[in-house]
Amino acid sequence: MSIPPLAAISNAIHDAVGVRLLDHPMSPPKVLKAVDEAAPAEAAE
Repeated sequence: MSIPPLAAISNAIHDAVGVRLLDHPMSPPKVLKAVDEAAPAEAAE
């Protein structure tokens, strides 16, 4: 089941910081962790 506001928030986070969060709830610590984990992968490219 999809909840439209959650999809909009997920898309906004992706547009702002470039990472996609798939687990809920989305919290600032989870966003920061995802950004930190994505940074080394992007630096290697």
